[in-house]
Amino acid sequence: MRVLALATALVTVLVAPHTARGADAPAFTRKLRFEVRAPQAKQVLLVGPAAGKPEGVAMRRGDDWRWWAVLDLAPGRWAYAFQVDGRAVLDPTADGEEPDSRGVARSYVVVRPDDVNARLDPAVPHGTIERHTVRSAVLGQEMPYLVYRSPGLDPARRHPVIYLLHGANMNETQWKAGGVQNDLDNLLAQKRLPPLVAIMPVAPPVSFYRGEAERYLVEELAPEVARTLPVDQGPGRAVVAGLSMGGFGAVYLAYRHPGLFGRADALSAAAIDSSFLLELDRDLSAGKRFQPELAVRCGRQDGFFEFDRALVDILRRHGVEVTKDFGRGGHDWEYWRGAMEPMLEAAARFWAKAPARDVDVAVRASVNGNGNDRSVSCPNIAGNWASTGVTDASLCGGERAVTTTYPTTVITQDGCTVTLANPDVGTYTATLVGTTLTWSGSNPANGGTIRWQDTSTDVSSTRFTSTSTWTWDDGQRTCSGTGRTTFTKK
Repeated sequence: MRVLALATALVTVLVAPHTARGADAPAFTRKLRFEVRAPQAKQVLLVGPAAGKPEGVAMRRGDDWRWWAVLDLAPGRWAYAFQVDGRAVLDPTADGEEPDSRGVARSYVVVRPDDVNARLDPAVPHGTIERHTVRSAVLGQEMPYLVYRSPGLDPARRHPVIYLLHGANMNETQWKAGGVQNDLDNLLAQKRLPPLVAIMPVAPPVSFYRGEAERYLVEELAPEVARTLPVDQGPGRAVVAGLSMGGFGAVYLAYRHPGLFGRADALSAAAIDSSFLLELDRDLSAGKRFQPELAVRCGRQDGFFEFDRALVDILRRHGVEVTKDFGRGGHDWEYWRGAMEPMLEAAARFWAKAPARDVDVAVRASVNGNGNDRSVSCPNIAGNWASTGVTDASLCGGERAVTTTYPTTVITQDGCTVTLANPDVGTYTATLVGTTLTWSGSNPANGGTIRWQDTSTDVSSTRFTSTSTWTWDDGQRTCSGTGRTTFTKK
């Protein structure tokens, strides 16, 4: 007769002397709770190397017929199985399965090392976390965000930047409360991270960083960060990471804006439904590319594990390289703290290999008007450009989208102040900070006035794309829309 069992395993942390296997064993251990449901069993043992003795460990029966045992295990890979009335039963929630030395299948669990870098170390230099705000026209309010600056950050240079996105119904303080500063400080002191800036924004509670939240981050916050902080932000130089809803946001934003985010790291990416997976599969089948570097990390006991696994499967089926890190853990800080260190080290490797950008103009600029000058650089984009723009006019009485081609736009440049002159549109002054270009203006159109703001975060000396938001009114009605314009050097 075949024995059927539903097994679950839970992990809690204990930092304590390891005494179960001799004085030479590592001092750090983790407590692992193993469970198996076997209502008709008379005896259940946990056997294999994890048990620590040939006869195995007797498991206790709970009131709900779940048999359980708690073991202290040092970091490493531990094989085990449940022996239910003499019959071997594998754990379907284990980290994996493999044969032992006799070819008998065993489950295994991977016990990760001590999260030593997640703890405060008074002996290392500490960075600072500051609270900033930016006015969002998209969201119609002041939006706070936290800025971590590495200790000793040189304000005269531009540094790597990582955006850390929070989960649903949380805010910009979630990463700070989770102790991310300790990891950043400690890894920097060990020279495993370069000096950097980390941005912790806030988004609407269950926005999943789509719609207006996406526009705010890409069109308003990112340019503000580039304008006011000493960051190297593009093209494709910024990293975005997130947990839970923020993990989904990291994947989504990097996929849609590879000119801004060159790498995404998703921790326990969460989603309400599978609509994005269907959309992604459809886009990739139609030939669209998934350009950013990506890692997906999720615990096997996480309620969103199947979503994360399906995401990886879809990407790999379409030939996209993605790092998969599926270990033991749930949807909580116990798992996320363990994932934080490899996430940050992967970002450091990305920044180290990312290609240098074409920067040949340098100016002096004052940050926030406080008199503390820093040197900033920007590409030289002076010259003649051809451009093609697509404007979404669907919010203005049902008109279709309009595509317009301009043969020549003349761009002149004084340091990082740029003038765009087009005989059909007019002349406008723009600000170029790093590779982010912003400008705005108004002009008569269709018997009314159109007011617009353009932002590009991927400016280079040969090509860039701007995103527009605009409103039009004639005194009697008002409508709004968006547009995109691609500029190519002639």
